[in-house]
Amino acid sequence: MVNENVERKRRNMSAKYFEMMLDYLRDDMWGVWLKPHDRMRNEKNSTGLKIRSRRAFTLIELSIVIFIIGVLAAISYPNMTKIYYDYQLEGAATVLASDFRFALNKALSNKEIVNISGTNEVYMDVRYGIEFSNDVSYTIYSYYFDGVSLKWKILSQLDETQIFPTGVILKNFDTVKNGTTGKYSVIYNNNGNPMDENGNTLVKNTLKLYSSFTGTKKKIIIDLNTGKPRIE
Repeated sequence: MVNENVERKRRNMSAKYFEMMLDYLRDDMWGVWLKPHDRMRNEKNSTGLKIRSRRAFTLIELSIVIFIIGVLAAISYPNMTKIYYDYQLEGAATVLASDFRFALNKALSNKEIVNISGTNEVYMDVRYGIEFSNDVSYTIYSYYFDGVSLKWKILSQLDETQIFPTGVILKNFDTVKNGTTGKYSVIYNNNGNPMDENGNTLVKNTLKLYSSFTGTKKKIIIDLNTGKPRIE
């Protein structure tokens, strides 16, 4: 009788371990494809309590999550791109307006001692302004009046040539540029009034910056009385 009980327990233990092995093999080989892992579902700890099963994601669940993330990214990408290029346009307009103010403040400082001929220093009016030679860049210059040509000519370059970010252009450059020189200049006199390179009152005082990526526009309007720029 004792031998039969021992034999019965041995068979039960063998069957139990055999079932556990099948469970492990099933989970390792097929669980990722067929169903979530459910390992050790029949095991018990030393106190006899059943160990909580450990679960993971199936391949289908992961595929659904990845698909949803892809859809959200595809929807948000165009908006993020537009925000980025609009920010570049806004930055270019802000820097240009700041450079106009710099030239204006320099012009209001009135007269300076300059050396034009390389021999004699002459106490004369020096004016400051911005010149566009194309639709994507501009330079801040100081100017002096040439008594021969009766025009304001470049005396020196105050800063490095500023280049707009990629895709930002001066949309109305062909409209505002001087037909003779092919350039657009805004020169401030000592009272802060803007004028063109011939010393005449500035007429074309609106610059239109344009983003070729988004089609967004920004206007920089130079006040003809105060010379101050504003962005619209």
